[in-house]
Amino acid sequence: MLTKDKEGMNIPLVLLPVVYALVNGTFEDFGVSPDALEKYRRRYLDTDLNKRSAAFVNLLFAYAKKDYRSASAEKKIKKELEVLASVQPQVAGSQTFAVEIIPYEDLWAMMMEK
Repeated sequence: MLTKDKEGMNIPLVLLPVVYALVNGTFEDFGVSPDALEKYRRRYLDTDLNKRSAAFVNLLFAYAKKDYRSASAEKKIKKELEVLASVQPQVAGSQTFAVEIIPYEDLWAMMMEK
């Protein structure tokens, strides 16, 4: 799955199954290692166009580690949420739609309700 996206434009197709697996507690059985997701983030999301997606992936890492409610993760999560609040969703390259199907802030809030 992660190897098929060569430009970082399939972000919803990459992140949605990860979110689903994390929320359902099946991330370990999902077949995508945290290392592969981190490599994807570094390769395709560490750009000005994808700042929000990179911040959201960092939130997913905190969620995957199950320490997102700990005091040690609070500062990191707050930083990523500030990025989401300060950077507006962008249209990706020549595509005519925003990358986010559901705004990342809303998706994170839904994950926290679970």
